[in-house]
Amino acid sequence: MIVLEINNLTGQKSPSKFLEKVLQTGQKFLRQKGMQKVSLAFVTSAKIKRLNFIYRGKNKPTDVLSFTLNEDGYLGEIIICLSVAKKQAESFNHSLKKELARLLVHGYLHLLGYDHEKENEAKIMESLEEKILAKKYD
Repeated sequence: MIVLEINNLTGQKSPSKFLEKVLQTGQKFLRQKGMQKVSLAFVTSAKIKRLNFIYRGKNKPTDVLSFTLNEDGYLGEIIICLSVAKKQAESFNHSLKKELARLLVHGYLHLLGYDHEKENEAKIMESLEEKILAKKYD
């Protein structure tokens, strides 16, 4: 079971029930057992830019960051920039909901230890993302 704690620091609406279902689908697909708590924060472009610089040395906004916690029952925290997600949804010609699902699954895979630094790792991660996002969660 996944417990999703959402902290929306943008003042804009987010589809919380939908996102919880997406994570539950991912957990089931990846055969993750037991209780997993995940914190999800929606932040502004300025906030994610600052975090991206502090933790990755990149002085620009990004779409999603993930931080493993492994304390107090938390798997970790996923931080999504809503304004970047909106722009990406437009450029990919799909809904914001679909883009948020994509970013959430991407962040969740990072929390589970998946990465995309090397080409073979990227292929595995992309394949898992596609398979999870192809499931029905609406």
